[in-house]
Amino acid sequence: MTAQNSIDAPVVTLRCFSNEILNTSKEKTRHKHFELIWLKTVPSGTLVRVDHEVVEVEEGGILLISIGQVLEISQPVSGISITLTSAFFQQVDNRKVRIVFNPFFNEPTYFKESNEAFLSQVISLLKLEQNSGANNLVMEALVRSLLIKISTIHSALNLPEENSERIRKIFHIVEENFLIERNASFYADQVGLSTKRLNQVLQAKIGMTITQLLHRILLTEAKKRLINDEKSIQEIAYALGFTEQGYFTRFFKKHIGQTPEAFIKAHRS
Repeated sequence: MTAQNSIDAPVVTLRCFSNEILNTSKEKTRHKHFELIWLKTVPSGTLVRVDHEVVEVEEGGILLISIGQVLEISQPVSGISITLTSAFFQQVDNRKVRIVFNPFFNEPTYFKESNEAFLSQVISLLKLEQNSGANNLVMEALVRSLLIKISTIHSALNLPEENSERIRKIFHIVEENFLIERNASFYADQVGLSTKRLNQVLQAKIGMTITQLLHRILLTEAKKRLINDEKSIQEIAYALGFTEQGYFTRFFKKHIGQTPEAFIKAHRS
C-alpha cells in the first residue's frame, strides 16, 4: 500500500446513527464488509437477529458482524458503526484480531464501566482522525487497539496464548473450507493436532467438537440461503456440498426439527 493510498482508499469508516432500523434481511443482502456496531440505545422489545437467529442485546452491547452475515433489528436504534473493508485484515498486524469477527459466535460484547472510557476515547480519536483526513494507518491502529480489547473481554475469544493461534487458524480454515471439506481429520492436520486433541481444545473453549462446529456453520449457511436465495432447495443443497437433496433434507430436519420446505414457509415473507 502506498502512502497516497493509505489516505485515499478508506479501510476504516466510522458512522454515528440515530433512530435507524439496521436491517439487511428484508433486502436479501449480506454484509459486504466487517462491521462493529455499538448499540447505545435499544428500545424495549427490540428483536435482534443475526443470520436469522435471535440474539439477546441490551443497551451498550457491541455486535461484530462479519462479511456474508445477515443482520436484522426490528426497531430504530442509535449508536456507532465502524466498518472495515477486507483490506484491513490483509495487514499482518491486524490478522491476529480477525477472530473477533467470528460468525460462529454472535453474542454481543459489553464493556464494563471501567473500560467504557477506553471505548469512548477510541471512538473520539477515530472521529477526529476521520474528520481531518482519515489516514488509514492511524485509523487501523486505533481500531486494532479496540479489537484487541474486545478479544480480552469476550469469553469466547479470550484464549490462552498456547491455543489462541491454533483456534484463530482453525476458525479461518473452517470458514474457507466448510462447503467442500467435512472430514474432522482434515482440520486437525491443518493445525498439527490429532483429531482427539483438537476436539479437546475446542470443547474446553467453545463447548463443541470440530464436527459440531462444522455442522453449526453449515446449518447457519443453509438457513441464510433458504430464506434469502431464489434458488430451489435442490440447487441450494448442491451449493452446500450435498450430493443429493434427500440427504440435505434429512440433515436439516435432524438438526433444525423441520424440513427445508417447512422452514422456508415459516420464514420467507
